[in-house]
Amino acid sequence: MAKILNLSRETVTSIATAFSAFVSMLLLIFYLHTYWKDRKEEKVLKWQRVVVYDIIKKRSSGITFDDIKTEYLAFSHQSLLNIPKEKIQDIELKYVLLSLLNDNLIFYYKDKYFIEALDTEFIKFFTSFLDEMESKMMKNRMTILYILKDNPEGIIIDKLYEEYHKKVPDVSYQNFKEYIEYFKLDGRIVEKRGLLYLKQSIE
Repeated sequence: MAKILNLSRETVTSIATAFSAFVSMLLLIFYLHTYWKDRKEEKVLKWQRVVVYDIIKKRSSGITFDDIKTEYLAFSHQSLLNIPKEKIQDIELKYVLLSLLNDNLIFYYKDKYFIEALDTEFIKFFTSFLDEMESKMMKNRMTILYILKDNPEGIIIDKLYEEYHKKVPDVSYQNFKEYIEYFKLDGRIVEKRGLLYLKQSIE
């Protein structure tokens, strides 16, 4: 009986040792898996930051989130890192942009444009420049509406440009047509039978 009991203890000890070794091996595998997973995610994040920063850097006048996303998706499909699908979602891209903003590498302007943050003075100059350009463009656009208001019977586009060019000589015909399309989409200009009207003039 003692011999059997002694043998049982040896067996239990062997089993316990084997089990302990097995658990240690599992822990090692888990550790290595976690380590390499973290390394992969770190590499992916570095890749994301570099790509997104380069995309923004190439657009000195600023770039929107949607345009960044388009280029970012194109780069992700070409990457040798085999970027996981979850890493190319909007939320991931926003996280990358936030990390770049937090590191003062990029600047967010007017809740729309991302630009490279070179230095404070440049940002002040750039924002002032954009404000001025936006104000000038709006003034140029509004001139079209004033002319149409003075012509409630309607006016053809070439005649409208002729009148417009007298007031704003530095705007090309192409840009003028773009302003017209802007107001058409905006609903403030209506075209009927080749004539342009201010919408309120025909209501």
